[in-house]
Amino acid sequence: MPCPLPATRTGAARFAPEMMDLVRAQVALAAKAKPDDWEAQRSLQYLPRIVARVARGPIPQPLVDGLKDPNPVVRRIVVEAIELSGNPDAAQSVEPLTHDPDPAVRKASEAALAFLGSA
Repeated sequence: MPCPLPATRTGAARFAPEMMDLVRAQVALAAKAKPDDWEAQRSLQYLPRIVARVARGPIPQPLVDGLKDPNPVVRRIVVEAIELSGNPDAAQSVEPLTHDPDPAVRKASEAALAFLGSA
């Protein structure tokens, strides 16, 4: 029997809701941690790499919704994931965040657009 392709390669969008639940849960845990808890903060650094797996094809609606999340850390993680995905079709979803009130989100969205190309 042939080995099936990894699920996130062929049907990534179906995992997007759970992925965004994971992002929000990790962000909430890191927010409760002490500022010097490097493990809590470091766990956030891995999230864009994981989320990027579901952003390679058409951007799933839960990720688009994540770009409008009230928490700027969630927005930044999604923008970084979209940049890592290399999906130029996502540029139009990222462009509005170049005017985000949070400077880290603005910087991440500008970097993403520089990599993906403008909308």
